[in-house]
Amino acid sequence: MLKLSSSSGNGSEQILGLVGPGGFAGSPHGGKAHHNVTALIETEICVFPSESFSRFADDHPEIRVALLDRSLAELDRLRRWMILLGRGSAAERVAALLVDFAGDGIGLRSLPLSRGQIAEYAGLTIETVSRQFTRLRTAGIIRLPTRDTFEVIDREALLAISNLHHDQLLH
Repeated sequence: MLKLSSSSGNGSEQILGLVGPGGFAGSPHGGKAHHNVTALIETEICVFPSESFSRFADDHPEIRVALLDRSLAELDRLRRWMILLGRGSAAERVAALLVDFAGDGIGLRSLPLSRGQIAEYAGLTIETVSRQFTRLRTAGIIRLPTRDTFEVIDREALLAISNLHHDQLLH
């Protein structure tokens, strides 16, 4: 999991997005990035020199199509997140992030963002995020064995709270 962020002149950080396994950070055309990329958990990355990648994509046009499809899917995901930020309740925002972090897996999952980072990313206060975690835990929807792990006990309930459908997940 990678965090894409931007730093302002006063030193504050704004999280712009998260990139999960198999995702892309950067541009296939190279150039200077206008954001920072930080690994939130142990991460293995592949770096492709832009000229080599461009030649490869020229020889394999299906790669360009796949990149376009991936970019459009990411744009859709970001639009869903914008709707949650603009209209979603605190419960919906926190639940959507947990559904996203859990993926389709079961069992103990990594919580790649601190509560403060979740608050920043979701446009909430850290106290609100903590209250939402407590409500979800008390309702038996999640377990919080450590500060950096969680387990979804009732995925359907979490999905219902997030107000997302199975085909609308953030990642």
